[in-house]
Amino acid sequence: MGLIHRFLRAAGALALAALLAACASLPELSGIMPEPEPEPMQPVMPDFDVPRGAFFTVNASGAYLLDDADFGKLAGSVGYVLLGEGHSVVCDHGVQARALRAMAAAGVPPALGLEMVSVDKEPVLERFSRGEIPVDKLEKALDWGKVWGFPFDLYRPVFEAAAELKLPVAALNLPRDVVRALSAKGLEGLTPEQAAWMPYQLVPPPPAQVESLRAGFEMHSQFRAKDEAPDRDLERFVAVQSAWDTKMAEAAVEARNKYERPVAILAGSGHVENGWGIAYRLLGLDPATAVLLVMPWRGDEPVDPQAGNVFFHCPETHASRLGFTLEARDKSALVVSVAPGSAAEKAGFKAGDELVEAGGQAVDGLWSLHTAAAKAKAEGKPLTFGILREGQRLDLSMPMDSGGPAKAE
Repeated sequence: MGLIHRFLRAAGALALAALLAACASLPELSGIMPEPEPEPMQPVMPDFDVPRGAFFTVNASGAYLLDDADFGKLAGSVGYVLLGEGHSVVCDHGVQARALRAMAAAGVPPALGLEMVSVDKEPVLERFSRGEIPVDKLEKALDWGKVWGFPFDLYRPVFEAAAELKLPVAALNLPRDVVRALSAKGLEGLTPEQAAWMPYQLVPPPPAQVESLRAGFEMHSQFRAKDEAPDRDLERFVAVQSAWDTKMAEAAVEARNKYERPVAILAGSGHVENGWGIAYRLLGLDPATAVLLVMPWRGDEPVDPQAGNVFFHCPETHASRLGFTLEARDKSALVVSVAPGSAAEKAGFKAGDELVEAGGQAVDGLWSLHTAAAKAKAEGKPLTFGILREGQRLDLSMPMDSGGPAKAE
């Protein structure tokens, strides 16, 4: 039995299933939160073109679209809605803003909880929630460039929706200096001031998540200098992930109690998928409510029903620090836009270019670009690209001194 089905059996899940069953426009969706099946459901490839940004569900019968009104009713019937994202994916943040509006239109405007903002910035968000800080001044007030590594403008649609709907907004994450100290020194190395920000009780991850974290740790380790004690590094890596997930769950419960409304949580997909991260901790902290997992689907692989309850279709895109926005294609990446004056523009990139090779290797998803950029930077060399422009092959080169593309999560 998968963890996703176990936590959905919390009080409130039956009411949620009943809501779906009673929805006349969605007769097939009564199985969105089924009783546990003997065997996990296999991945499903939708047999129709899912529109960009559309919500949908999958069950043993196939995939089914949800319009925004149906999504709002569904999301408004639970205590917590976890909206997974790729931090650099523009489409994901537009969908998140729509999700907030859909819940408000259904009569259940949520509180908004943010992984992107650490709890020491909560007073700033309280002033924003009261209308004292406009969206245009929020980036500076939060010192966004230091607290989060992705451009504020990516999240502007979310903040604009929150301001328009007058939603209370809460910070969920640990301060960055606490995370750095925990990673470098472990729990015993935290100062009393840093320890005060930690969750009351650190909840370790379920075994399946430990294996996933181990794989992620090993993948990232190839970009770092080797350490003499890799097992200890892994232990701290898992501790940091546990601290993140536990703190975010704890802060979300506090927000729900404070504002007496459901909480829509924006967090990276790794904190949402399979119910391993934040949801797993919510089970222990607030077991009398239900949690809805909402996950992005990139359109290139079958949908894993174990990953979430509701999915939305946003092709994998990545707003690079080098100044271009890329969208994943089959065995390539499309340049969607190029920022004026950026390193990408100076290197000669144009919107519509198709990246087929990076660092001498074929492009196979956006992660391969991240790998090629990290290798070139480590070697102190420019990154070479092979591109197709209007059917013609071109080679472009870009120095890595401005930093490689940020990981598209």
